[in-house]
Amino acid sequence: MAFDQWCHVQLTQLHVWEVYLLAVLAFSSLYFGSAGLMQGFIRWAQWRQVGAVVTPSLPRSGQVREEIRHSLLSIQVFALQGVGLWWLLQHGYLSAAPLTSTTAWVLQVVVLFAFNEVHFYLAHRGLHHPWWLRRVHGVHHRSRIPTPYATYAFHWGEAALLGSVMPLALLVYPFALSSLLVLPLLSIVINVQGHCNYTLFPGARRGELRGYVQHHQAHHEKLRGNFGFALPWLDRWLGTALR
Repeated sequence: MAFDQWCHVQLTQLHVWEVYLLAVLAFSSLYFGSAGLMQGFIRWAQWRQVGAVVTPSLPRSGQVREEIRHSLLSIQVFALQGVGLWWLLQHGYLSAAPLTSTTAWVLQVVVLFAFNEVHFYLAHRGLHHPWWLRRVHGVHHRSRIPTPYATYAFHWGEAALLGSVMPLALLVYPFALSSLLVLPLLSIVINVQGHCNYTLFPGARRGELRGYVQHHQAHHEKLRGNFGFALPWLDRWLGTALR
């Protein structure tokens, strides 16, 4: 794949400060772009009377500013992790193999999506241990009625934990850079939906795929259960699904 080859060539030519600035720009664009687009989509959906608000309550005063402040810190953490990943690749501690076909790229994206689902479930469930919830994950749960700006609103420790998915994946297999770069994009698209408090399928139940927004909204409101990222199956299989 030409794009994958280009990514590998650019990796060897960038300076550390360029990697950092590109990472900050990329994560900032994903964060503010997705939140802004979601807000615009919700206004359009309400105007067209499509879908419904999940929980008819307003965010608390000053919540959005707080979410943005914590998210900006998370973006710094993600950017520094990007620099660290670049350094590990540059010095041969990790490796990323170029792809030769679109089929291989699609398969890698599917595998990475599944890997991220398991990684997120385990990390998220661990963060709900009382000690971690009180000192770390509680920052994210200050948003009982989350907004799209809550997607990156983490304690720096939680941001580092969630951002470890890429280097951990490369410890298992030398995924291509172009496949890895899709992961943050997929994550923000899914995450912003889970925190928008608006669904196009108001009749869907929490255990259904199309009930994803209700699934994660219930987690924020009840402060327990529903630890999965995009799919309800791990919660169902491991007995953590909310009824």
